[in-house]
Amino acid sequence: QTIVKEDMFDDFNDDFFDASLNDDLKKFEDFLKGKELSFIDSDRWEAIIEHYFFTGEFQKMISACTQAIYFFPYHNLFFIRRAQAKSAVGKLKEALEDLVVIEKRKAENLELLLTKASIFSQMKDAKNAIKYFEACLELLNKNEQGDIYIDLASEYRSLKDYDKAIECLEKSLKINPKDENTLYELAYYYDQQEEYKKAIQCYNDFLELDPYSFTAWYNLGNAYSKLNQYRKAIQAYEYSVTANEEFAPAYFNLANTYMILEEYLKAIEGFESHLEIVGDDALTFCYIAECHEQLNHLKLAKSYYKKSIDLNPNIADSWLGMGIIVDLESSTKEALKWLLKAQDLAPENAEIHYVLAGAYQKIGDTEKTIQYYETALLLQPSNVSYLSNYFNFLSENYSNTEIKEHLEEIDIKNNYLCPIIEIIFSYRQGNINNALLNFAKALEQDYENAIKIFELEPELLNNNAFLRLTDSAKK
Repeated sequence: QTIVKEDMFDDFNDDFFDASLNDDLKKFEDFLKGKELSFIDSDRWEAIIEHYFFTGEFQKMISACTQAIYFFPYHNLFFIRRAQAKSAVGKLKEALEDLVVIEKRKAENLELLLTKASIFSQMKDAKNAIKYFEACLELLNKNEQGDIYIDLASEYRSLKDYDKAIECLEKSLKINPKDENTLYELAYYYDQQEEYKKAIQCYNDFLELDPYSFTAWYNLGNAYSKLNQYRKAIQAYEYSVTANEEFAPAYFNLANTYMILEEYLKAIEGFESHLEIVGDDALTFCYIAECHEQLNHLKLAKSYYKKSIDLNPNIADSWLGMGIIVDLESSTKEALKWLLKAQDLAPENAEIHYVLAGAYQKIGDTEKTIQYYETALLLQPSNVSYLSNYFNFLSENYSNTEIKEHLEEIDIKNNYLCPIIEIIFSYRQGNINNALLNFAKALEQDYENAIKIFELEPELLNNNAFLRLTDSAKK
């Protein structure tokens, strides 16, 4: 919130800024040094006060207003200007006292209301700020109300009343449809409310007026991404970089979207375009490395992970990626050094714990394997892959009773695989009919996860009853 607004001085004109202003300023500054002050006319005081506002010399502005009030005690503008200067230096209660003087004279006007609203805003008194901003609206015609609605939105935001904030910004955008700042503020609120479709409509409406706004295309891409509409997001990012070939964030998000779609060569191309603009960047190197890793270009991946680590040794994903590649090169013990460093950097990253579990499993450290699988599931209890691999590991090494005991150590009741694991336990205990009945229900409720039963219990691939149920559900 800008407390002293430059547009409060719009009534001034260049005629004030002539050679005589320098004489007036010298007279006044000599007075501040102790010399006697001769009479200065009111319009000259206005010019002096305006000068100090624009130079940011608010203490001198306060002194000038005080002297102007001495000579012209009924000139309301000087009280308003002093209030504005006081608010600029944080003397908010004193500023309000100056405005009360004018209010008692029944001399209410737009600038008085706007100044008072701005001071209440600075005092974090949103309710009173709203009261006075709304009073300002009554003194303006519709075409002049846009900025006030933006101020109102800011106050409603401080009250966490996002619906009201959105309403105000929508009104402002109708008045000034080409105002990009209002557009982005409105889109921010839509984002807070997860109303991404409205954000998309907002950006599209704006782009009809200004189809070359690279930032609008960029933000449109972000909105589509949040709705998982990745092809539309890509199109928006591509329009953004067409409108501005030097806009690095659009290249980065474009590349990241291609990564999500597993189009790694296009992702690499986008990341390289990003690097051409911003120069070497550790995070971008890490993402390029991951793309090469997915393409099985392990040497290239390793070189980019190393570049990332050399530039910034605090990116956990770079250490994780390097550890995975070293492990793939059949040196699991060496890989553990990289993976444990990744864990140190990001102890709450479930994927790192999951990869560590797999590494310890490969070298036969059962205790560490269990520790890291359980930590991964504690951090992401609904992750199906984590639970699937942990269950397979337990099945290879423990009895059903022991498996149940280990699984009871972690809260995984909301994991989609839990009902499937229960079916497996029933089958292993010889309760075949019960297992088949529950498997039929699981297939009906969630076919894709239900058929994971064959990964967890491969011998069921030879069981005709389970296979018939699966075929029937698929049809």
